[in-house]
Amino acid sequence: MFKYEHTVTWCMDFEVPADAWHVWVGVTLVSLGLAGVAVALPGEPPPDAGRAAGALDRVAAAEYDAAVTLEHDADAVRVGPGRIAMRNNAGTDRARLVFGPVMPIDTLDLTAAERTVLDGVLAGERPLPAGLERRLADAATTLDTETGEWRPTRGALRARAVEVAGRRMVLVAV
Repeated sequence: MFKYEHTVTWCMDFEVPADAWHVWVGVTLVSLGLAGVAVALPGEPPPDAGRAAGALDRVAAAEYDAAVTLEHDADAVRVGPGRIAMRNNAGTDRARLVFGPVMPIDTLDLTAAERTVLDGVLAGERPLPAGLERRLADAATTLDTETGEWRPTRGALRARAVEVAGRRMVLVAV
């Protein structure tokens, strides 16, 4: 009779190469780095200052009484005579204005009554009174050197083109 006998011999190497722990430390560090990058990525894009600059330029270039209200997702806005910058948690975006000048009304030292009147002008509810026109004309003389400050915003940018001392100007409220 034929007898079949089979023996299996397992040869396993239980020794780990000397540099294996370096590999595991490296993999761990790379994994932690990638996780940190993923967590640090913003959940939203930065605000679109180019869109806001385009809206302000359209108002400034219009041949008629033009106004715009632009909804945005910026937390703070900085408006200068020839530029606009917007920022939120995701970053900051800047854009240049082609037409101008642009007068940020938040930089003006206005009383509460004057601010209410100017809000009505921006809304198109009333014309620009002569007293406010003189104040804007005086403020326009220092406009070219005004750098603008970061102002908290309420989620909408409002602008209206007005004539001040024979010069077209865009009033902006953030």
